[in-house]
Amino acid sequence: MVNNGMIDKEDAELYCFGFDTLKIYLYAIVITLGIGFVMHSVVESIVFLIAFKLLRTTAGGYHTSNYLRCFCASSVLLTVALEIIKYNKYFSLWVILLIVFINILMVFLLAPLPDDNKPLSPKERVYHKKKSRIVVILESVFILVTVFCNKTMAVTVLMAQVSVTLLLLSWVIKRKLQLNKKEIQV
Repeated sequence: MVNNGMIDKEDAELYCFGFDTLKIYLYAIVITLGIGFVMHSVVESIVFLIAFKLLRTTAGGYHTSNYLRCFCASSVLLTVALEIIKYNKYFSLWVILLIVFINILMVFLLAPLPDDNKPLSPKERVYHKKKSRIVVILESVFILVTVFCNKTMAVTVLMAQVSVTLLLLSWVIKRKLQLNKKEIQV
């Protein structure tokens, strides 16, 4: 693109970052659809990905150290979630309400959590805190409305929230372990 005069040389790095990000999102979509197809849960995998990404991008949480580990962990997380979703008939309304409450509580208490590669400024922290709270509330309303007419979709969004909650808690545990390790070394 630089050689053809389509972009300036100083913008090339930004375009490379954009293309890399697009490539990662496309891989995530293909892997999600693939796992959904294999597990006969394509619609659930799409709904899970949307609900998960909406909350994850604002709430933050644990991140792996590289893309390969991320894809492996994400694949396992999605596979486990889709397997749990298949047993949605065993989720009583009270269990769903309890899990929704815990998810909301964790997002309100913990989010947003920064990533080592992307620390949050005070202004970004306020923005992401507000947005993550709005997203978790909207998703929770969706769960509570659809639980009566389409329990599978309700539990799918619930599992996406649970996944983000687990990543938030994993981040907190990882930080505490790192702090304990530093204290021991001192």
